[in-house]
Amino acid sequence: MADQRPQSSTPGDSDIRPTKTQGRKRKRVSVACRSCRVRKSRCDGARPCSTCEVMDTECRYEQPYSQPVAITNGSSERQEESLLEQRLQAIEKRLRLSGPDKEFDSPEMHTATSPTIQENHESRRSPGMKGPLDQDDGVDGMGAVALKDGADEEEYFGASSNVAFLRFIHAVSHPVNPADNLPLSSIDVSTEVGQSNDNRFDAFLRRPSGISSLTESQGRVRVDPFALPPQVEADALLHLFFTTVNLMIPCIYESSFRDTYRKLQIDGIRSVRRSWLGTLNVVFALATNVMTATSPNIERATRASIYFERAMELVKSDILGRLSLEMVQLFLLMEGYLEGTTSSSLAWTLHGLAVKGAYQLGLHIMDSKSMSQTDREVRRRSWYWFLSVTYGRPPLIPLTHVRFEASPYITFSNVPSGVTVSSLAYFDAMMSIAHIMGDALERLYDQNLGLRPRLPMSESLNQISKLRWELAQWQDNLPSCLQIIASQDTLDDVPLTVGTTRLRVLLSLRFLGARILILRPVLSQFLDFPGMTFSNEHQSEWLRNSSAVLLADLVRTCGDILQISKSILAGSRNDQNLLGAWWFSCYYTFNSSLAVLGILLIKRIPAYSGQLSTFSVTELRSLLETAMEVLRGLNKGSETVMRCRDTLMRLITAFDFDGNNAYPFLGTTYD
Repeated sequence: MADQRPQSSTPGDSDIRPTKTQGRKRKRVSVACRSCRVRKSRCDGARPCSTCEVMDTECRYEQPYSQPVAITNGSSERQEESLLEQRLQAIEKRLRLSGPDKEFDSPEMHTATSPTIQENHESRRSPGMKGPLDQDDGVDGMGAVALKDGADEEEYFGASSNVAFLRFIHAVSHPVNPADNLPLSSIDVSTEVGQSNDNRFDAFLRRPSGISSLTESQGRVRVDPFALPPQVEADALLHLFFTTVNLMIPCIYESSFRDTYRKLQIDGIRSVRRSWLGTLNVVFALATNVMTATSPNIERATRASIYFERAMELVKSDILGRLSLEMVQLFLLMEGYLEGTTSSSLAWTLHGLAVKGAYQLGLHIMDSKSMSQTDREVRRRSWYWFLSVTYGRPPLIPLTHVRFEASPYITFSNVPSGVTVSSLAYFDAMMSIAHIMGDALERLYDQNLGLRPRLPMSESLNQISKLRWELAQWQDNLPSCLQIIASQDTLDDVPLTVGTTRLRVLLSLRFLGARILILRPVLSQFLDFPGMTFSNEHQSEWLRNSSAVLLADLVRTCGDILQISKSILAGSRNDQNLLGAWWFSCYYTFNSSLAVLGILLIKRIPAYSGQLSTFSVTELRSLLETAMEVLRGLNKGSETVMRCRDTLMRLITAFDFDGNNAYPFLGTTYD
């Protein structure tokens, strides 16, 4: 947990020692804001003043901004002296800002209406300075889609990643008739996993016009790591975190965390650790990001980003030092936030640091007798937490290092007992299915290493059959409150309340995503197999007979994902938040749409089209229309969602054009 008990100061986890502000009498200010003068009310001279802030009115001053000057009962000479001193301080401040970056000498606890307003009073960064979210990684935080254009991808993504899946779909998207000269056939894409050397492909998936990064559009600022939102806002964000995120990953012990939070409110920032304050800021960032079922608008995304950057500022000097359990959990929370951003590199770096810290602290040891039951459970859940992290790369923790045990009834969030039971059952189910997905990576994807050749067709189908059986067993062991949602089920929940519907939605998406992961190699066997040239007639017939049922299962799975995502979107229009983690909706929607495109390509192969008659081209295209509808609805300014939407739009357009106007959806346009 983030703060199980008081810890002594260490070089890697030092206390914050601001200068304590002594109490003083209220000072009158030389200039009041326009609203306070009209109301004839007291003004404290702040920007905005406290009165305007409480009344939510515009706070404007008649003269340029300057620090409030206290008016004393002395002579005018003393007032002039005070003004001169103030101007001198302003000049010194400007000189400091024009020089090299320096740490805050005496941080104090600040409050602001929102991080955005607070940051507007903080100094601007020079053009050469970059924050943790300024990196143009080229791929989003979950490895769903490539974002960079005009250059090769600099990072490796394994065969299980969406990035590799997208490139595979393009690599096999040549027309059946070699004499045809169609757009997709002219795009020569390298089939090497995670790599491309063709700028035409990058141009085809060009960056959507009019999109700029959040930091580019908002401008860079130097964050004050010790600034905090008003207590009312902070309390609301904490409540949201512990009734949503911490139910999905029940690893932060709420009672102890709130004890430290109350200590912060009473005794000030000097009473808490940097790592705990960093954890608090990431909690704020996550809660800000999951307020709605759609991606956050620019203002809300900016607030979340500032919270995250404050956390990075607080712990950046300790990242390579001595680690604590609190730091490891902070890294894991940061990963969760980064999954909804375009910072895949930073997410992977933090994951590596968290795994290193976990081994260093011995979190894999479950039977320590010297710890309390709560301490042991915190360590156990944190260790299992690593299994739920997948970024399309080789896993850093082998499955042989994990011994799964069911969670004892220890509540980490202050919620009703029934919700706690569902939360723990959900956590156990997620860890169990993560183990199955790990098996799939090992058996079907070579642990994402790309070292061995692809499995023979018969062996691949054999492994797929075994993994499907494991998924069926897993599904049969689910409690009734967490049954997988079928496409015909009606989802119902109320806004931002504690309940099990949200857990069912996320678990269903993870289950269906695991099914797609397991069934995807069937697409490879069909699209890469030489049966399309009729040179292996009997093997081709065996493939058709053995795999047709698997492709039908894949179509149903994609349809279920898209229907759930559509229901989530419909609920958001009624102020329902059925998921919260909107980036999961984006990821699974885009992933399933790529699978549908693969099946459409198989339908075009004459050797297979007649046998795959269970589903029509019209039905498959309808699924792609649903995916486009979901991606359009999810988007409120997220670059990742926009990129997935525009990439899918271009894929559909190219597919229709390749089909020589054979399909009824050719005239469809997309916003």
